[in-house]
Amino acid sequence: MYTALLITPAGDVQEITVYSPSAINAILRDSCVDCLTSNDGVIDFWFRSAVAGRYRPNQQATGLLLSVTTFSVRTVPLLYGSIVVCSKSSDGRLLGLTTQDRRRLRDPGGFGGCGCTGGSATPAAGRRLSIDTTSSTSASPGASD
Repeated sequence: MYTALLITPAGDVQEITVYSPSAINAILRDSCVDCLTSNDGVIDFWFRSAVAGRYRPNQQATGLLLSVTTFSVRTVPLLYGSIVVCSKSSDGRLLGLTTQDRRRLRDPGGFGGCGCTGGSATPAAGRRLSIDTTSSTSASPGASD
């Protein structure tokens, strides 16, 4: 069981629990997802492969991506739809977000980022989403795009 964040296109941030990498596919409702990783190789931003024309840009997630990579404002790829943010080990295994990861995402301006996300990646109170692909799927309200 791993703690991650789900960032919706509206900018809502929800703490979620994922039980396996395949759960990210279930959360994003797509069998084909892509991932961008922070400069240090620890924080992953998972997103649907082909949704650019279907949803508006996810400004919150794009701003956080900008703050943990060497992308510039001109080169950062726009992220669309809902985004799952989690961490991984040095050998690529899925891990839960650590306190340090959360702090880094909560205060992107403090880590050389632009700080232009319009808020912080702090989960909404009382909202949790749990996905277990080995059994039934349960989700709280507001987990959709």
